Amino acid sequence: KAISAYRRLLRAAIEQASNGEKPLMVLDDKDAPAITGPVCVDGVGPASDWRVVRVGDKDVPVRVFAPPPPRAGPRPLVVALHGAGGDENMFFDGYGAGRIKALATDRDFVCVTPRVGFTGLSGETFDAIVRAMIYDHAIDPKRIYVLGHSMGAGAAYSLAVSRAETIAAVACVAGGAQGAPPTSIAPLLVVAPLAGLMDHTE
Repeated sequence: KAISAYRRLLRAAIEQASNGEKPLMVLDDKDAPAITGPVCVDGVGPASDWRVVRVGDKDVPVRVFAPPPPRAGPRPLVVALHGAGGDENMFFDGYGAGRIKALATDRDFVCVTPRVGFTGLSGETFDAIVRAMIYDHAIDPKRIYVLGHSMGAGAAYSLAVSRAETIAAVACVAGGAQGAPPTSIAPLLVVAPLAGLMDHTE
């Protein structure tokens, strides 16, 4: 009952945020545990739930999948960024019918899927999401990965450049690099690139 009530509150918070209202429950990147509690309640899961991460004066809806039971030690984190026209549900309910959840269970990693706007995902938003996940889970800060599809691949590539010291590796599917080659970038894999993309990602 506690888990069901908790999920109802989270869904209501996301609806309120989407309508421009101030939600009663907000996941603040600095005070996450006090506001929302853990993703898995008393070890019950797997947890596939919604969150709202506060970034400045904006609320970013995300979904989280954390397969239980957690193994000993910190786990990797995968931040998955959807393509244009999608939202935070795409990787869990759309692409491959949620195949990434089976992969997370098999490989024992936490996956978070934020809503990405047409302007991409800023470094500040990425940092806040990672901090929020660390509050809720035992995350290995040396194993933070980013996966992006299409528009999300462009956002993932930007993060590979701006957060090269934070991200362990980035995978871009059907999109990615734009502009001149960067001087510093996280390890990068490009799958089904756009025309000319590989010119400066080899």
